[in-house]
Amino acid sequence: MANPIHALYPPQEARLAFGRTLTLWLERGGWSHDIPLRWGKAADFPAVADSTFNKLQRGKIEQPYPVTFIQLGLMNARLANGDYGPIEDQALKERIARQKPITHEDGDLWVATDFFAHFIGEEQAPPWARQRPLPSEQEATARSNGASEQFRFLAGSHELSLPQAWHGLAAHVASMRPRPLTGEELEVLRTVLSGWHLWSPQQLQALVDVEGVMRAELALSSWAKALEQGPGSGAPEPPRPIGAKTRAATSRARAAGATATKPATKAKPQAGSKSSPKPIS
Repeated sequence: MANPIHALYPPQEARLAFGRTLTLWLERGGWSHDIPLRWGKAADFPAVADSTFNKLQRGKIEQPYPVTFIQLGLMNARLANGDYGPIEDQALKERIARQKPITHEDGDLWVATDFFAHFIGEEQAPPWARQRPLPSEQEATARSNGASEQFRFLAGSHELSLPQAWHGLAAHVASMRPRPLTGEELEVLRTVLSGWHLWSPQQLQALVDVEGVMRAELALSSWAKALEQGPGSGAPEPPRPIGAKTRAATSRARAAGATATKPATKAKPQAGSKSSPKPIS
């Protein structure tokens, strides 16, 4: 029977920090915890079992086998060298190629002993895996207002009503791969853009990915580029309710008669409006 005191070494805080680094490493490359084992089987090299990897992420293994750290070092070296092996599954190969190796701040590659040192708390996490300070209330307010202003500016610049703009943005986010926002985060973004809600410091921190990119701002920037590319790149308008087609045809017929005597006027953009917030859906 193992000595109970062994469970104290390394301390649980170190195990959890190691697990957090592994989790963020997966997130960084868009991986799931089974990718290392699938890669090892496909390329015929020793890799960490998916169950072991998952337990390491959650700090549930007190004393991993030494070979576990050797396997992590081998995988890291293969990533650094672009040595993916003879993988027949093209989708798997593309996912592997998106991952980045773990390195020290000076660029030196992490090897097996670095993974072990991090597990026992003697090696700091790589910069992108370290805890970031919580944003201030002022920063959260400023980022919220900035996103809302950008959204309204884009809507006005492209002569879109706020509901039309929101539908286009939501559809664009849904088409992005990988998707930058979850369904819940997208709903919170809608309320922020409408002016009814401000991100809390905790919400803002959660929106920053491992590379330091604010995912909601990434979504807005990507949508802005799609708008600049022209109508063909945007999302379709929301479906009309039943009966709207008939009413629309009648309205067009009336408008056709009116244009013969009255010149058409161009709607003014709403981007500069300073009125109270309006719903955008």
